[in-house]
Amino acid sequence: MTERTPLLHYRLSTSVNESELRSQAGRQAPVHNPGSQGRRAAQQKQQKKLSTFFGVVIPTLLSMFSVVVFLRIGLAVGQAGLYQAIAMYVVAYIIICMTVLSVCAISTNGALDAGGAYYMISRALGPEFGGSIGIMFFLANVCGSALMVLGLVEAILSTFGVPEAGNVATSHYQVLPSGYWWSLLYGTGIALLCLLVCLVGAHIYAKTTFLIFVIVIVVLITVFISFFAVHPQSITLPDLKPNATGPTTANFTGFKLETLLGNVWADYTVDYTTQTTMTFATVFAVMFNGCTGIMAGSNMSGDLKNPSYSIPRGTITAVIFTFIVYIMLSVLVACTCDRLLLQRDYSFLRDINVWHPFVLIGVYSSTLSAAMSNLIGASRVLYAMAKDDLFGKALWLAKKTSRSGNPWVSVLISWFLVQLVLFSGKLNTIASIVTIFFLLVYAAVDLACLALEWASAPNFRYTHVCTQSTDPSGPSHEPEQPPLFHFVSLRGSSNRLDYGEFGDGKVLGSQEYVAIIADAMKMLKNVVLARYFNNFDRAQVLSPPSCTPGKRAVYVDVWPVNLLRPDSCSYVDTCCLFLLQLACILNMVRDWRKATLRLFLCVEEGRSVRGPEEKLSQLLKELRIKKKLQPEEEEDEENEEDYVNSFPSNATRVSDDYLSAVNKLILDQSRPQPAVRFLYLPRPPADTRRYTAYLRQLELLTQDLGPTLLIHGVTPVITTDL
Repeated sequence: MTERTPLLHYRLSTSVNESELRSQAGRQAPVHNPGSQGRRAAQQKQQKKLSTFFGVVIPTLLSMFSVVVFLRIGLAVGQAGLYQAIAMYVVAYIIICMTVLSVCAISTNGALDAGGAYYMISRALGPEFGGSIGIMFFLANVCGSALMVLGLVEAILSTFGVPEAGNVATSHYQVLPSGYWWSLLYGTGIALLCLLVCLVGAHIYAKTTFLIFVIVIVVLITVFISFFAVHPQSITLPDLKPNATGPTTANFTGFKLETLLGNVWADYTVDYTTQTTMTFATVFAVMFNGCTGIMAGSNMSGDLKNPSYSIPRGTITAVIFTFIVYIMLSVLVACTCDRLLLQRDYSFLRDINVWHPFVLIGVYSSTLSAAMSNLIGASRVLYAMAKDDLFGKALWLAKKTSRSGNPWVSVLISWFLVQLVLFSGKLNTIASIVTIFFLLVYAAVDLACLALEWASAPNFRYTHVCTQSTDPSGPSHEPEQPPLFHFVSLRGSSNRLDYGEFGDGKVLGSQEYVAIIADAMKMLKNVVLARYFNNFDRAQVLSPPSCTPGKRAVYVDVWPVNLLRPDSCSYVDTCCLFLLQLACILNMVRDWRKATLRLFLCVEEGRSVRGPEEKLSQLLKELRIKKKLQPEEEEDEENEEDYVNSFPSNATRVSDDYLSAVNKLILDQSRPQPAVRFLYLPRPPADTRRYTAYLRQLELLTQDLGPTLLIHGVTPVITTDL
């Protein structure tokens, strides 16, 4: 009994790439995906609802506007002077800008999940390399959270703390006992509060941070207004250690040239909080903590609606805004405050504000928010490392999540380590440690991005690839750049899938040839077979139109469907995605950038083409491939009758007539003739007795198609799992 071929009952839909494709095609990220089913189920439970503003801009701003802007802006100018302070900010922002660009490049390289920088790097260079960054970033966030807690404790004690022995209270608000153990107790209480919020979940934190963000912005506005509105006054300095002598007041002078000139040069002295002499390095270490919040948005990658879109835009916005604020504050401080005030009172912004409690509210809000942000960041990195089994069973508990997907065990572990760091006792003591950790993280991220670029990784953006036409009969020519495509001339051979000679001249039969293909797939190797490349004239195909009058556009056709099994067509399996990956890499080669990719899909007759087109559009959008969809007209009824053949229920046993019909369909639909075709390479049959028939099917399928690549991918080199 005969029936219409199912493949030929399909309408064709062609996706044609635009010029932007060449710069978008390499942005897919490799996946390390153990236990993917369980993880996807957990990920689906956790709804990603945070926008760019709430998920990236606000956390980043609050992480940067915390200790430094309210409690250490005077330290930078007072110790290093205005010139060196500005130089420090410039150096710091050059460092973080390079890191931001690297983060932007990596974050737009593929789909993201929880884990921030670790997740991005591990998916680009592997979990082992990403793990080294993840450990440093985890520790940096732990220490950063403790730093913010200690900053909040310092701010509280500066207002409400009882002076140490030998000093007299200056306000009836000073009721809280002071000292190392009391400070540790207050810090423990604040850390517990952060723990409770983080255990509830990142979305509650994101909602509360908007209110904190509004408060901080209002406080900053009042700070800027205060420099112009507050009259010159004498300010009482904080108490020194018991029995110490020195000035007890300093001046807010208002705008004076004399004040500015007295603050432009460095004057390093003893830090009154730690009793250590400050240097350029120690001041930079403290000041740099105001720049370490750039990855707060990356830490929220698992909670964002569109992390690849939000992280670069939100982070860059926050960095530009904070840099402007820091520079403006430094200049205003240098113009209006005595050097002694800057060196001996880190809370002077409170004393010169139009309403003193404003700054206190800003300090409390921003430091508390930054402490929670760092705690969340640390827990997400730890959770991501645990999911990848980097430490075996040592962190298996860290994989546990709540029903909403919150990694509560990782939060508890992170909080415990924060508590240990609190034993250091002083903000400036751990500021240098935090800076070192973050500098190491930033350096590692930058090096990772550089390594991906230099290695010309096929899964990384803007990869540079060379093609090379090699003549086996003559000396080979080394390509100018780690080559991924070598279109080889099989000179003197037939147009068959050339398996006659192998390596050292050994002659292979069809059984051996297909056995090699099958073994390669069993070893999880990607396989590419080439046909008709003896007819491939690279110079003619890739010559510019000005050199070849009347030359038409160059096309590369992609058919991501198993043409031997049309009843099982799928456009998102590993092989189809690998097929797209290689076609996109080819389109990135300098000489092939003008080529147009045409993607052909088959839609079952009687079904609307709209569904598959929407599915394709979403897939290409997630892969960041620009496209235009062009539905093709069906073959007329009379012409389609020519394609009728027997198609048994066992789709692995297709007839020669069917293969010829498919071959004719490809030829008819591929107008104008493409330079290269990419076809799906099916797996060889399990029965080795059918190897010869399998090879014959491939030859019939590709008969007279011109240069053709049959591709089978077994490695999930890209991801669409958001």
